[in-house]
Amino acid sequence: MKLKYFAIIVLLFSFFGLTLTSSVSESPVTDEPGHISTGLLYLKYGDLTFNSGSPLLANILSALPLYTMSSLTIPMDVQYFQNGYLHSFAKDFFMMNKARVDQILLLSRLPIMLAGMLLGLVIFIWTKNWYGFFPALLALGLYVGEPSFLAHAHYATTDVLFALMFTTTIFFLERYLSQKRNYYLFLFAALFALSQLVKITAIFLYPLCFLIFAMYSRKADVLEKIFEATRRVFVLAVFSLLAINSFYGFRDIGLPLSYYLARDQSIINSQYSMSLIESNLPFGQTKFAAVSKYIYYRLPLPVSYQYVKTLGWVFFRSKIPQPSFLAGRYSTTGWKLYFPVLAVLKMPLGLLLFVFASLFLALTKTKHIEKKEHAFLIIPVALSTAGLIFSRINTGYRLLLFLLPLSIIFAVRFVFKEKKFSSVMFVVMLVQLIVTVTNFPNFLGYVNLIPVRDKYKYMSDSNLDWGQDVKKLSLYLKDNKIDTIHMNLFGVMDTELYGQHYEEFGPSWIRDWIGKANGSEDCQDKGAGLYAVSANQLSGTFFQTHDCFNWLLNKGKLTNIIGSSIYIFRYD
Repeated sequence: MKLKYFAIIVLLFSFFGLTLTSSVSESPVTDEPGHISTGLLYLKYGDLTFNSGSPLLANILSALPLYTMSSLTIPMDVQYFQNGYLHSFAKDFFMMNKARVDQILLLSRLPIMLAGMLLGLVIFIWTKNWYGFFPALLALGLYVGEPSFLAHAHYATTDVLFALMFTTTIFFLERYLSQKRNYYLFLFAALFALSQLVKITAIFLYPLCFLIFAMYSRKADVLEKIFEATRRVFVLAVFSLLAINSFYGFRDIGLPLSYYLARDQSIINSQYSMSLIESNLPFGQTKFAAVSKYIYYRLPLPVSYQYVKTLGWVFFRSKIPQPSFLAGRYSTTGWKLYFPVLAVLKMPLGLLLFVFASLFLALTKTKHIEKKEHAFLIIPVALSTAGLIFSRINTGYRLLLFLLPLSIIFAVRFVFKEKKFSSVMFVVMLVQLIVTVTNFPNFLGYVNLIPVRDKYKYMSDSNLDWGQDVKKLSLYLKDNKIDTIHMNLFGVMDTELYGQHYEEFGPSWIRDWIGKANGSEDCQDKGAGLYAVSANQLSGTFFQTHDCFNWLLNKGKLTNIIGSSIYIFRYD
């Protein structure tokens, strides 16, 4: 018995050890400076200027360990706050504190590492409750061997924390509906509300809980089931509104939507406009247009402006072109096969085998699927995946992370139902763990069966290159005494953060991403020399000229790859 639980401890602390040691070797990824600096800005001054993209709970948790570091400098130039320049504010925060950048990163990432460990424990407990100890151990092993979780669990971003909140919310809902104990109901409601403060994707929980409540209703009539489910979800919505408004200090409540969006400087300064907002109002030119305009211009909203600001930022971001790239395909409007294809490329083959085996079993032996498996595993994954498939925001596998814990639990269902394959599946899990560890510390760039040198041809953004290898590049340049190199790197930070300045060349990903065309001169042959270019730049995902670096790929010699995302070329 003790040996069995020792295996759990080993797996959980292996997860923590791998994330911790990977963190030490990596630089801030693209989204981290914004999350960390805005969280600290709120803790220190209560300032919500840069509250956009996601609610601030994850940012605040990441910034909490930094709160007592009195010597940290926070940039307070009025231009940042008047114009909503988040990237500039976040970059300057790190540059002003670059002497302590490693300490800042480690401390701000620790809460997310702990959240990753806790998520593994929740997966184990849930699976053990349903299928027993050994399937639960298998599920935990598959989770620990998932490279994308190992990657994102050491970044101070929202994805892993939201995966924990989403999974735990569904878990306590299942506990309450199966055991009818009030403390499970309280935990479910509290986590449901807190999830809304981590990521806007938590809105998926409303239709999910409605369907689950309807399935578990004891009412005989369908309309009565719907009414009961609606009533319960309404109570959850009220509870969530109370939590959201409390979190934002009950500031700016009871104002119409038009006021919220017209006030939002970050929307005005971006590619959004009030005409775009009004053109996307529901009902358009139909007879209901007057109702839509009344809601927009007159109806007071019972929620804080800050939350509506975040919701509006996400909604209108989905209405403008979003550059994405996968397997040679470029898109700015989304691709319905993006996430299915990406899952095949990024999900470890062992877990992929488990998922397909369990799915095959479910389709061929449907009568063996229990009600709880439908309600708490199949429906949440299917409904949320459908929502992502029809989204225009194709920015990476990380958007699927919140569904992977439920997928892992569903996957080990196969072992529970087909016990004769248990030994084989444990071997598969061990092989997956070994393969994952061989990718240490470059977990973010994990891709099935594609050589490192070719990965940029298949994917980009947070699937491969999120600016995580700048620190490794800096160490490489120091170790090899390289004084002159041309660089074009993706991300908010560059080697200047680590005390080195090198010549930049070519187009800027931030400039081109916000719609300003890169001049043709940016893509011209730059002549002989040593070059460091990020995978995103080579793929051309964020450039209007996608083949901008073909001259270097065709004439240069690849001499090294730093981590999984920075390519070193010598061009003679």
